[in-house]
Amino acid sequence: LRGRTLQAVEAFLHDAAVLLDRKMVAALPVPPSYQESHLVRFESEDLVVVSKPPHWQVDSSTDRNSEAPLGAFLQNIFPARQWPLLKDEANTKGFLHRLDVPSSGLILVAKTYAAYFDLRLQLQKGEMLREYVVLCHGWLPRRGPVTARVHTLQGGFTDYSRVTGEGRVACSRLKTLSYCMIGTSALCLVAVQLVTGRMHQIRLHTAHIGHPTVADGKYAATETSLVDQWSPRNFLHRYRLAFAARGRLHAVCEPLPLDLASVLQLCVV
Repeated sequence: LRGRTLQAVEAFLHDAAVLLDRKMVAALPVPPSYQESHLVRFESEDLVVVSKPPHWQVDSSTDRNSEAPLGAFLQNIFPARQWPLLKDEANTKGFLHRLDVPSSGLILVAKTYAAYFDLRLQLQKGEMLREYVVLCHGWLPRRGPVTARVHTLQGGFTDYSRVTGEGRVACSRLKTLSYCMIGTSALCLVAVQLVTGRMHQIRLHTAHIGHPTVADGKYAATETSLVDQWSPRNFLHRYRLAFAARGRLHAVCEPLPLDLASVLQLCVV
């Protein structure tokens, strides 16, 4: 999309969102529990950034069950009668992206349709920045992209992705931050920037190039994941989001949670 076509799409999405948002009732007071919440990292009048704890699910639809659905948490804070988007499964309950259940980090959620369609467009145009920190096996070169195409298979007992030439275009930019050892395991701490957002993309790409994510029982070889008993879960954390809202740029950061920080304390540089 270029020039006038892109402008027309943006105008259409804006007008449609305004009509949808008019269905919302007058603003209600924010429940006191919101002030006590330790998961909200940033909020504006039409979006919120939350920190997803490990083992919580980004339940953008009803096709999965979870003991700790993030959508239910948000609906408790932001009532559906004021923010109907947060219950709208056709529009992913306002979630702009997901994180695997074992993983942690920042999640961007729109509260209004206007914000949702604007942020979706930013995501499709590659204007939204998503950065992760990952601990990988082996010693990666200092910097480089991974561009292996990804095909996702869903609907069975478990969802998974695989690298195939017939898959969708995928790109992960990797930058090695440091090298270390834990016991006899050679490891590297890697910053990853997603250009695309395929399911399990980072874990699949790191495994594909021979440097699987620590404690990844799905894409790492069984003997490799069994060695990683010193890590409580897969070592993948989304630490930074950057996006535009109402003409302003915003960047939100989230440090490593304690369980992953404790793993780094075991490292010998």
